[in-house]
Amino acid sequence: NLIEILWHRCKHYWLTPDDYRTEQTLRDKLDHLMPRVGTEYTVTFS
Repeated sequence: NLIEILWHRCKHYWLTPDDYRTEQTLRDKLDHLMPRVGTEYTVTFS
C-alpha cells in the first residue's frame, strides 16, 4: 500500500520525537513535509 510506505518513511526517517509534542507540532511538520515529497524528501515505491 503506497500510503503505508509513505507514512513509514515519515515516521522513521523524517519526523523527530519533538514533532509529536502536540497535535499542532505534528500537523505543522507534516504541512512542511508533504509538499516536498518527491523533491527534498524522496520515496522509492518498488
